[in-house]
Amino acid sequence: MRFILSIIAILIVFVSYSSNGQKIFIDPGHGYSANGGNPDGRTQTEIHTALATGLKLKALVDNDCSWQSLMSRTTNIGGWVTIGTRQNMSDSWGADYFISIHCNAGGGTGTETFWCNQSSSPNGAANINFAEGIQSSMAAGGQWFDRRVVEEHGFLGYHFGVLTTNQAYSCLSEIGFVDTPGDAAKLNSNSWRDAFAQAYIDALETHIGTTCTSSCPGNLNLPSNALSGTYISGNTITSTGQVQNGSNCVLDASSAVNLDPGFDAVPGSTLDAKIGGCQ
Repeated sequence: MRFILSIIAILIVFVSYSSNGQKIFIDPGHGYSANGGNPDGRTQTEIHTALATGLKLKALVDNDCSWQSLMSRTTNIGGWVTIGTRQNMSDSWGADYFISIHCNAGGGTGTETFWCNQSSSPNGAANINFAEGIQSSMAAGGQWFDRRVVEEHGFLGYHFGVLTTNQAYSCLSEIGFVDTPGDAAKLNSNSWRDAFAQAYIDALETHIGTTCTSSCPGNLNLPSNALSGTYISGNTITSTGQVQNGSNCVLDASSAVNLDPGFDAVPGSTLDAKIGGCQ
């Protein structure tokens, strides 16, 4: 009986570690060289948004979750590292999850997520599920048009170097489009970058099966012209958006709901603004 109980105890400890001791590798794409050069020729919006969102994600992981985090770069100037180095950093560290953060271009709109069929993650189906979870969470939390979640080689005809043979559950997230005005305004917004980071946390929580101690955003700014669903804040909600015909919108803040000039709830919509929020 003692032998059996000992095995059970060991299993409990192992399960606890496997769910709570996860390693999250955060890869803000691109960056500038030490002399300020732009080796990849990317826009400032992409380089700065990727890093800002990555740093916010790291802060949430470190402060609210029982996981570990590591970033491929923590600065813009002098932060550029090669694609191979990024993947090697993750694999050498023994990351469980790898999120590469990017912004799109080409005149489209919305968010999309890519996974790689050459990834060496422990379970291919789970790897795809992770990418699908990131996409779903970003589309909802960032209020983006849901473009697609696809295998990159099958769609683009080539593999992303940070994903090939990656040992972690891995995906590349294209948050929004830098050259579409509506998307770019959100990408450059500090409050929306908070929402993007929280969306990654929400997806990680779902996939890992562990809830972090705090998943409550502070001040929430909603400039979108298509508000729908429930928005919860630990402080204030400010909005200039619109609730469209047939949409139901709940704004639930802890201290104040501010409907600034330009906000509208059109006929046929439902709006509920209340104080309660999350703590």
